Amino acid sequence: MELFSYSAGPIFGLIAFVVALASIATYQKFGGRLSAQDVIGTWHLLSLHFCLNEDATEIIGEPAGPNPLGRITFTREGYMSALITDPRIAHPIDKPWIAMALSAYCGKYKVSEKNGELQIATQVEISLDPNWIGSKQVRNVRLGEVKDGKQTLVITPTESFTLANGISGWAVLTWVKMDL
Repeated sequence: MELFSYSAGPIFGLIAFVVALASIATYQKFGGRLSAQDVIGTWHLLSLHFCLNEDATEIIGEPAGPNPLGRITFTREGYMSALITDPRIAHPIDKPWIAMALSAYCGKYKVSEKNGELQIATQVEISLDPNWIGSKQVRNVRLGEVKDGKQTLVITPTESFTLANGISGWAVLTWVKMDL
């Protein structure tokens, strides 16, 4: 059974749920803890996986394709903006679904700690999904593997979600800080 096909519009709609990307959980960095200062800057999306578990050991799909395109920026002033899309070229018949493969939102964020983990909660001001406007999106972040000499952050929602086929899972997004 194919869970993710390029024209699977309802599945791509879940990207909007997944990509309220503004949360942070604890990680160890040279023996220290992740702080709000560590996330400030612009980050490049390396991967977006739907998984059966939060630790991403059981991947069930790549809703934005094998090479997703995304950026998330956290400012010192407490503002964030995120954009994720599937860069593959769509067949003309798929064009109505393209917007469903795009997730974009922004708003003020606050860092907090819960159960020893940092979280970032974004109060959404603007979103491609109007249902998100005025909502609070919370995400956890942990230290990921080093890629090309750079530390990565792994961001996950604080709760699992259910796909259209009834399977419950997690969105796991891996980001690397950009040199601008």
